[in-house]
Amino acid sequence: MNEDEILEAIEIEYLYLKQLWEEYKNIFSSKENIDAINKYCGGCFHLIQVALNNEIIIVLNRILDTEGTGKNKNLVLESLAEKIKSDEGVFRTMINDIRDILKHCKLKEVRNKRLAHSDKKEKEKDGTYFLIASYDCIEEILSGIESTLKYYREKNSLEPMAYEQSSLPPGCDCLINAIKNFNSEQSRMINPVKEPDLFNPDNLSFIELMRLILKKLKFWR
Repeated sequence: MNEDEILEAIEIEYLYLKQLWEEYKNIFSSKENIDAINKYCGGCFHLIQVALNNEIIIVLNRILDTEGTGKNKNLVLESLAEKIKSDEGVFRTMINDIRDILKHCKLKEVRNKRLAHSDKKEKEKDGTYFLIASYDCIEEILSGIESTLKYYREKNSLEPMAYEQSSLPPGCDCLINAIKNFNSEQSRMINPVKEPDLFNPDNLSFIELMRLILKKLKFWR
């Protein structure tokens, strides 16, 4: 693969990762969303949460893996180090700084011991393989990857890429809104809004009472 093909492949991987993260946040970062989901389809969305979370962790590690040695090399962010026109050392340092965050957040360990392999000792620790990644960790790692790609483009005199505008808009909006609307409709059916009883003036202010009387007499629209 030439320089352009390597860069394109890594940027596509990064944009896929970013899309996964945007969808995850769009669904699970709002308490209002969580409440609506848990009321009607909590089990289904728990599976979606696990699947998105695990895929995010796997793709993060895939991008930040070492290039490897010998014939079977990985296509990773580090693959661009040999292609950069200047400051290769700075470029590698930027990658290693992101890897340190990955390690600090234990996302590499999760990938190795929980997702890619079934580590017996890890299972015995807490009885589960499921671990939700920290929002702050993911945001910091994504920001680091994007900064590194922008640095590469700058040093190789390539056109800047507007990564923030390159991914599709989150696609779960319509689904979440449908659940919320269903929740709202159900609430109205269970607790319908009633017009105040005209013959119980104790429950009305004088103005409200007069408005209702005039409305009944067709003088108020």
